[in-house]
Amino acid sequence: MAMKGILDRLATLVKENQTSLQNIAMILAIFGGEAVFEIAIFRCPCIQIYRRFYSWMFIIGPSVSLFTIGVAISNKTWKLVSGCCRAPGGILDFCRPRYTCYGGCCGLVQVTAQATVAALVWIFIALMNGSYFACGISTIECKNNETTPVLNDNDRAMSQTIGLAMLSVTSGLILILMFIWRMCSTFTFEHKRYANIYNDIEKEEFVKKSKEIARVNIQKTLDKFFGQEKLKCNDARSWGQVQNAWSKISFVGSEYAADYGYTPLHEWAIDEQENNNTENQEEPAQFNLGYGNSTMDTTENKEETFEMRVVPNVST
Repeated sequence: MAMKGILDRLATLVKENQTSLQNIAMILAIFGGEAVFEIAIFRCPCIQIYRRFYSWMFIIGPSVSLFTIGVAISNKTWKLVSGCCRAPGGILDFCRPRYTCYGGCCGLVQVTAQATVAALVWIFIALMNGSYFACGISTIECKNNETTPVLNDNDRAMSQTIGLAMLSVTSGLILILMFIWRMCSTFTFEHKRYANIYNDIEKEEFVKKSKEIARVNIQKTLDKFFGQEKLKCNDARSWGQVQNAWSKISFVGSEYAADYGYTPLHEWAIDEQENNNTENQEEPAQFNLGYGNSTMDTTENKEETFEMRVVPNVST
């Protein structure tokens, strides 16, 4: 029982501090990646004209890549942009019902801030290492039989000084922004805690309920598809009908192949339902005039035509 209580407490602690633990794991991974870069990849070139570009690419390049990955793996990024280009009224009309301009900007700021953490960590680690920056500003020529120049310790010290200054300024700025963000929040601390719990449970229940409803609807669609007479191959002549039935739901990249619906199978079910609705219409097509009561309009036209034929006979 004691062990179970400890494990439950540990699981709760991990869940409550999930973001912090993810950031710690990310920082450790970046430390390891930087060490691999320095040992296995980085070689300061002897040609001085290439040094600055080569060194700054090792400082800036990975940080840009980490920022891009951070933006790409954030769910909030895709909530902000998904479906905007295919909205009937354009991107602005599509976005307005879902969130205000202020809410959209806040979401964009959150995504950018989260992705910037990894980029800044890489720049800080690279500056504290000193080799990249020292290589970029070094003017020492390679000696005979040397493939890389000997880097100056003074240049390394300058790099580390810049790194520590960047860490101090960035930490202070982040702390100030966090204070301002929390002070302007509409939630108290406990209210925000409850809102986070509500949000987590809502996501879990939404996924659970979606799976239940989707499973029921999918089962109905599958029963309808496999209940077709076309799939019953009794002889060689009916084989073409079987292939035609399967081809309607068989596409490469099926999640993108449907013009409407969720999948090609779902699209097929919608088409079949529309075809059944069309076949079950009782009103004849020739009386569909597009306005009013078509049967009454046709009767009135017949009466007018009859009267026009009778009147000339009476006059005669």
